[in-house]
Amino acid sequence: MIKPNLNEKEIEFIKEIKRAYHKRSEIKDIVNHRFYSENIKVQGEFVQIVDGILMDKFDFHDQVSNSMISYEIGTSIAYGEINYLTKRLRESKKFKKSNKQILDFDILSKELRELPPDFRLKYILIPIDKKYYMKFYEEFGDKNNSIKHDKGKTILTINNQEVTILWSNKYMPFKEIYFVGENAIDWIVKTTGQQKQVHNKEGVFSSFKDEDKEIDVFYKEKDEDNIYFGSRVVAFASIRSKYVRIYKPESNQ
Repeated sequence: MIKPNLNEKEIEFIKEIKRAYHKRSEIKDIVNHRFYSENIKVQGEFVQIVDGILMDKFDFHDQVSNSMISYEIGTSIAYGEINYLTKRLRESKKFKKSNKQILDFDILSKELRELPPDFRLKYILIPIDKKYYMKFYEEFGDKNNSIKHDKGKTILTINNQEVTILWSNKYMPFKEIYFVGENAIDWIVKTTGQQKQVHNKEGVFSSFKDEDKEIDVFYKEKDEDNIYFGSRVVAFASIRSKYVRIYKPESNQ
């Protein structure tokens, strides 16, 4: 089940990557998630969302902690999912122009009221630009008391419905405002067993095998002192444009 050339510290490092990914990934909350099968028609190319690092074997000495590194790798995959998703969303529909005050409570309420009944808004993705962030909390927090925080998520209650807010950051630097409906995105994932084995000019990599079908962690000794660990999710985002609204602020045009 596990390649014998991994020691306990290296195995724990892999497990920490996986735990970090599952803790940080928000993609399942935004999309309709399902694993790929032959009866699912995919009109596009799967992408590999990947990150990795070359580690000195001394880093797996008993007195050395690699938890920060493993956390960063798992988190990087989670951010990569959002970056890929926003790219797909931008490709799916022409921008609907908005003014700079899109986060004004009345304007946003009007936008929400004009959504078709079957849109069922689920997520709003907002750039962390200071004018949006400050305006958001001024309008929805201070004036209307419509914000709550639950398990690290920002929840907006507006027009008698709860919507989750996802802010950009320097690792997922989208610049548009996205309204994402409940049925907007099918997120189709190749299981670790369906993914092709990783290889490059240096040879074939081994994959860590466990019950986790979502994220693959692969590894290979580079030489007697170094070992490379990589991690990937292989996915395709299928977009239903009628359940997406994209607002491109004038300042970003």
